Amino acid sequence: MKSSYVLVFLACALGLVHIVMSGGGDHSHDCSLPPDNGYSCSSEMGSSGEMGSSADSETAYYFVIEDSMCYPFQYYGCGGNTNRFNDSTFCETYCLLQGAARPLLEQ
Repeated sequence: MKSSYVLVFLACALGLVHIVMSGGGDHSHDCSLPPDNGYSCSSEMGSSGEMGSSADSETAYYFVIEDSMCYPFQYYGCGGNTNRFNDSTFCETYCLLQGAARPLLEQ
């Protein structure tokens, strides 16, 4: 009975590692980029950096290599870069498994 729990746990862990390493099924992420709020998709001049209102934004997360952590920021829906995650746990798991964190000896 105990061994079946261990096997289920290992299968789940391997599945999570596979999902994280494959980018979660969407696009790949670059954990080294600075946060980029993007621009409002409803803005005609969005590519010029016009931000839009806070009603147009949603909370996203970006990874900071120096801290080995993810932090929230406001994303306006269009543009931006690939250091953007919908979930802080996935952000940290993905970037740490990608080797984006600084080694503990350097911190």
